Amino acid sequence: MVRALLALLALLGLLALPLLAGCGASPGPLAEVPAPPPDGVGGEVPRQVPGEAEVPAAPAEVVDGPVSDTPPAENEAPQRLSCLTAAYPDAIRSVEARGGAWFVTFRDGREVPWDDGRDKDSETRLTDPDLEDTVAQLYPVAGPFAPVAEGDEPGRARHPVLFANAYGDGERAVRAHLVDVPWPSAAPASVRFSSENGAADALRAVIATLSELPAEARRCLEPPIGSFSYRQIRGTERLSGHAYGIAIDLNVSCGEYWRWQRPFRGLEDSRMAKAIVDAFEAEGFIWGGRWHHYDTFHFEYRPEFFAPACQSEEP
Repeated sequence: MVRALLALLALLGLLALPLLAGCGASPGPLAEVPAPPPDGVGGEVPRQVPGEAEVPAAPAEVVDGPVSDTPPAENEAPQRLSCLTAAYPDAIRSVEARGGAWFVTFRDGREVPWDDGRDKDSETRLTDPDLEDTVAQLYPVAGPFAPVAEGDEPGRARHPVLFANAYGDGERAVRAHLVDVPWPSAAPASVRFSSENGAADALRAVIATLSELPAEARRCLEPPIGSFSYRQIRGTERLSGHAYGIAIDLNVSCGEYWRWQRPFRGLEDSRMAKAIVDAFEAEGFIWGGRWHHYDTFHFEYRPEFFAPACQSEEP
């Protein structure tokens, strides 16, 4: 009897479920249950909440700035090329890369490769330099007097197209930019120097320092043996720094010249006063005593060698 009553009550409960489900508000769509993680992936799978926007996964790596398929080295001009563009801004019109090489276009429209791609010995770098050769060697600013290794000639190579655009193409063009700069000597005197690229201003700054030197050092200043002279370097077909109005030679009694040494061995010491060398180098002049083929009374305005990029070992 009791068992029959319990069975009847269970049957009535099952019949009542559909009626209860139809009463009141609809429960809404069922939440989607995410699939279980793949085999081997541990951890708990979070429930996805209906109605929420999907949050995209973060990229594996975030890179700041523009993305390029080209390596940075191909996008950046050689570091030492910036020495020339900074020193001679009016001479250089543009710099661009084409086909993996860099080219410089000058004020007169001539285009010159930065690197002509040829292997050269030290002599060829002087006689037929590309633009890279002109600043390939570090100039030892303010260094002590010391013998210079064979092949070390920082500043002896002058690219003719660069210098023609910087100071004048031909004697008449160079002369058009010359100015008189008073020279510190007992007798009134002046030297002719180019006003281009700040050369004459730099020489005036040197002279202001030289004027304060003691008498022993000043004896090397009187008389200077030459500044502007439109001529080739002796024994070559290359124009001298004097031809561009950017060089000055001091008293020969204080200097040495490699052609006068027989046999040639290299410079061991110099009679040029160190204070004079320091004064010139402080204003962007190189000294011929820093060359293996030395010319110790020669000073030449070459500001490119004093730029930070050309005082670094990086090419």
